This record gives sequence, C-alpha cells and structure tokens, in this order.
Amino acid sequence: MSSFSDPAALSEALGPHSAVARAAAECLAALYQESESLPPVANSFRAWAASQPSDGENSPDDFIRHTCLSLLCRLMAYRFLEPLPSERDLWDVISGDYFVGAGLGNFLGEDFFSWPYFRRSMGIGDDQEGMDAARKLLSALQAFDFATPPPGLLSSLYLAYRGEDRISDEEVIPFGMRELADNPYLTFIAPRCGDGNALARCVSAAVDGRQARGEHPMEALLGVSGQFLSMTSDPLAYVVASVAFLVSLGEPAMEPHPPILIPVYMADFTRVPEGRLETSGQRSYVIDAADGITLPEQVAADPLYLDWLLSRLPNYQRGAALRLRAQPEDLAVQEVLNAWYNYLTSPKARTPIPDPLTPAAADVMVEAARALIVAYVRGSGPALLHLVRNAPAPLFGARRKFDLTI
Repeated sequence: MSSFSDPAALSEALGPHSAVARAAAECLAALYQESESLPPVANSFRAWAASQPSDGENSPDDFIRHTCLSLLCRLMAYRFLEPLPSERDLWDVISGDYFVGAGLGNFLGEDFFSWPYFRRSMGIGDDQEGMDAARKLLSALQAFDFATPPPGLLSSLYLAYRGEDRISDEEVIPFGMRELADNPYLTFIAPRCGDGNALARCVSAAVDGRQARGEHPMEALLGVSGQFLSMTSDPLAYVVASVAFLVSLGEPAMEPHPPILIPVYMADFTRVPEGRLETSGQRSYVIDAADGITLPEQVAADPLYLDWLLSRLPNYQRGAALRLRAQPEDLAVQEVLNAWYNYLTSPKARTPIPDPLTPAAADVMVEAARALIVAYVRGSGPALLHLVRNAPAPLFGARRKFDLTI
C-alpha cells in the first residue's frame, strides 16, 4: 500500500489528467449532458457559477471537473475514517449520512456538487452513472494509506483541478504557527481560508501541542474543533478545506467520539445576515444569499443549533418527496412540517442541543423549512439548503473574540 507523504504524488496519481479521474469525469460528463436542463442540475450549476469570479472558471466543463474533485474529497475523507472501505457505504458518504453517523454532523452534506445523485436523493432513480464514477474513484483510493496524511495533502490537487500550474508552497510557515508552539489553546479565525492549507497546518499544530501538554487525545479533539472558525465563498475550496481540517485532526478523529463541528463554512465573511424583530419580540436573521429565508436568532447565532437541526432537515425533504406519490403537495409538505415542529419543540437529551426551541423560534423555523421543502420537492436540489446551513457563519463569527487571524 502506498503512502502520500508527498502531496505532489497525490496530484500525479489522482489529478485531473490521471486515468482514473478522466474515467470518472467521463461518467459525470455523460450524466450532465443528459440532465443539464433538469431543475436540480440546472439550479446547482447556476448556484456554482454565481460563486465563481466573473473572469474565472464558469463553464460546464469546469463544473464537472470541480464535481469530480468534490467527490474525490468525500471519498478521501471516508478512507481516512474507514480503513476497510465498502461500496455499500457509497451513497451514505455522498449524501453525508455516513459522516453524521461518525459524529461529524455538518461535514459535507449534499451541496452544489451533489447533482449527479438527485434521483437517488429523491427516491426516483438510482443515478447509476454517478455511482459508477464514485466506484472508480474509491477503487483507486484503496491502493493508498491515508492513516497519517500530511496537512497539505489536498492543496496540490485543488490547484490542479482549478487549472493552475503552480504547486502549493509547503515551505511558507502560516501566520500563527509560532504562536501555537507556545500556546496551543489560542483561538483562530480564517475569514478567507482558501483551500485550507494554512488552516490545516495550524490545526495539526494545535492538536500536537495540546497532547504534548498531557491532554487526552479525545480532549484535544473536542477542544480544537471549537478553537477555529474558517470561511470561504468558493464551493470547491469549501469542500477541500473541510477535508483538510478533518484529516489534520489526526488519529483522535478516527476513533468513536461525541458529535463535533468541522468549523469550515461556505460563506462570505463580509455578508453578515441582517437582523429583524419579529412580532413575537424575538430577533431573527434574513439569509439574503438563500432567497431571503429567515432563521430565528436561537439557530442563526449558534453553530450547534444550526448544525444539529439543519443536518436533519434532508430527512424531512425526502419524506415529503416520497409522500408526493400518494398525496398532493400541500398535504405532503404540511404533514412533514407537523413532525418537524414537534421535533423542534421537544427536549433532546444526550445531544449538543438538549433544550427545545421556543415556540416563537420554532414558528420561524417551520416557515424556513416550508420554503426549503417546497423548493426541494419541486426539483430545486440541495443547493438552497446548503446555502442556509453555511451563510450564518459570519454572524456567529462576529459574536466571538479570536486571538489571531489566519
């Protein structure tokens, strides 16, 4: 089994010009050509294109290439956590359910790059071409050892899939590394984390520093996950940085652990959601980036509530889609919303959010869920929910004080 101690070797073996990546991209390209006019695919492409620089990559070929790397990153994260991978897990890895089960609730759920699997997500098909692409990539990854990946593992791949000729400069010492050597408990915000290379090196240093001072590995894992906050507005960089953060947590992340957040968000740190006062007297926040969907302050300003609740909403979306086979849309949506309201207002013992939402906050969340579920059953795909799950990050980032900025 080969090891990727040299990140450049990873780029050569699995980069966009490698045989396995070309084969996977061919599967995705055929699927895109067949489905590009369908709402889940068209909406995902539009959302992705809107996030790209006006003078940068925004063609379907670029979108397919970015989708390929996103899929590869998910599978690399799976290989990192699962030394004995199985094709039986593929759909759960793609949908994010595998990572929820591994205690990583906000880690790479369905997003802009989930379009090859919208039929399977909605229970209306098997998306065989997309699954074939995933199998090809997983098969290639099984030849390599990801047990001790270097922090810069993904940076060279990211640059290659973006069509950039340069390679990641691993010699540059990220700002904050020296400070972490003296104090591994410093808090960091990375408002423009890019591909997460510098972030990952700081995370790795914090984990090592905490353990060197006698912390139990699990204590170090739980502490470091709350020590950082990072954002990027680039969808591909978000995926790469999320995986970079995860693998930089090292061996403690591979062991069973309580739910933690991977604090990487696809958000523009300059776009803080606008607050408004509801008739109930409670404050809520408008997510302009997500069609003006509104979240109550209890959720928008708290990453634990944001993650725990919205990571479970896809189950309600899929439930409504299945009900449409026997019920009209308004009834199907209302029935899952009734269950959603009951969940929001019930205590959740032994979870990160044991306290229920207030009735006023739950009412706001029901209307947010209504918009998201209706959009989903009408074929919008997961892009809108992905935006809602990430856009509040500048809000709770602004409410914290950080020691250093990466």
